[in-house]
Amino acid sequence: MLDNVVPLCYTIHRQDKRSGATRAKGEVEMSKHFIGMAGMRGCLPNMCDSYPTRGQAAESLGLVHELSGRQVKQLRRDGFLELNLAEKGNEICEIVECNCGDPDSHNDC
Repeated sequence: MLDNVVPLCYTIHRQDKRSGATRAKGEVEMSKHFIGMAGMRGCLPNMCDSYPTRGQAAESLGLVHELSGRQVKQLRRDGFLELNLAEKGNEICEIVECNCGDPDSHNDC
């Protein structure tokens, strides 16, 4: 048997400095973030950005669509808000939680 061959099941682990968690080398570090989207029902979103908190996503979508304070609170609470297409230019706003390793991949989708 060859001494320098590494078995396929062998995985090198390292410790994450921030969280102290151990993860496999090359494994993507997960980070919780929120995706704020707006667009037409049944279509890909017209706008899409990632935010560190649900509140920041709701505030940003509120500014873009000129939502009232009550509508921003509802969007933050429910993660979904139906809009008037003629007034706001989109039918829906939505906020979803994501745990992928690259939050910037959601920006301007």
